[in-house]
Amino acid sequence: MTQIQKILISVVIATHNRDFYLDKAIYSLSIQTLAKESYEVIIIDNASTDKTKEIAEKHLTSNSLNLHYVYSSEPSANKARNIGWQKAQGKYVVFMDDDAIAVQEWLERIVSGFQNVSPSPGIIGGKVVPIWEKEPPDWLHPKLYGALSLIDYSPEKTFLDKKLPFSVNMSFQKTLLAQYGGFDIALGRKGDKLLSGDETAIAIRIRNAGYKVYYDPAIEVGHHIPSGRLNQSWFTKRYYWGGYSDALMWRILEKPTPLQWVKQLGTYIYGFLRNPSHIFYIRKETYNPEVFWFKCIVYARIGYIRGLFDSSKNS
Repeated sequence: MTQIQKILISVVIATHNRDFYLDKAIYSLSIQTLAKESYEVIIIDNASTDKTKEIAEKHLTSNSLNLHYVYSSEPSANKARNIGWQKAQGKYVVFMDDDAIAVQEWLERIVSGFQNVSPSPGIIGGKVVPIWEKEPPDWLHPKLYGALSLIDYSPEKTFLDKKLPFSVNMSFQKTLLAQYGGFDIALGRKGDKLLSGDETAIAIRIRNAGYKVYYDPAIEVGHHIPSGRLNQSWFTKRYYWGGYSDALMWRILEKPTPLQWVKQLGTYIYGFLRNPSHIFYIRKETYNPEVFWFKCIVYARIGYIRGLFDSSKNS
């Protein structure tokens, strides 16, 4: 009897009403250098009302992909990711955003990283380059690129000590996702709440357990940056929810006592009291990149304080 080759790696894409982007993302997966029988693509449709299902079915027939379409009625990014990795057949699970485009060697390089790098990484990530849909504004400081999920950590392959990949281009050993609880559904975007840190909590747990995080710039995806994100109100909102998410993650990971919670709150409030200019920066309109970056940091600090009071996650 001929032995069927096992799937090595599973690609999970959570999507909601972005069929145009999804079409291009799946196409980039259909032309990978890795043999098609070695990987699968799992599309988790988060209650889309557009042509997401039709796009998935089109690629299933036209590109002979090992593709699975799963409908989820609840638009929660982390719930979708959990559904995806739990259904995955691969030894490795890679997450890609629906508005990303992978280079042709993407999956081949990820598999090689897991199989050939020593010590074997628990997590692998790579470079994320912008696909600008309009010219970026002059006030957009490179320090703000992280809010757009853009990554260029190093020109060389390296282990990351403190930095982490983003879920737009991030892969795991599947057994570690199961062992450390998967993605926390208290985090991740929900409706108008731009909660972030979707992938950060599970990545920190895995790294704290002693597993390495590996970065290879050749494991690259392009990431569409729509014009709607290139305005200052989007960035201040994004940083506010980023700070809010950081507070949630602190509570999830550290499980602080009431005294520790009070001390953390006091530290952030004291930061505002000793520097009243923070309030000035909230109201200040500026096109100076450095000043606007600091304004975003102030919004993040406000979001952090608000996140300490979030009642959706008991610490």
